[in-house]
Amino acid sequence: MRAVAPDLRTERVAASKVICSSPAVADRVFCAKVEGLFVLSPANGSPTLVSPNVALSITAIGADQNRFVWVSDFGREKLDVKLFFRNAIPPR
Repeated sequence: MRAVAPDLRTERVAASKVICSSPAVADRVFCAKVEGLFVLSPANGSPTLVSPNVALSITAIGADQNRFVWVSDFGREKLDVKLFFRNAIPPR
């Protein structure tokens, strides 16, 4: 996974050997994986579990400066929405 500067002039490796089926980016990178939702360390890109996945799949995630939210598929025509307030997630 690569991070690009807002002016698009530089980029860096944000994480290696990490597969995010769906990333969300704010001041930190949040990553949906089969095992659950992770926040990536800005120092070395290693993932830290924020919440385990109990659904069939995570279909969408989003983050802003105050919240982190995701939608999970719970089966036929059923979705589950979860919300974390960012101050509940320790900085890495």
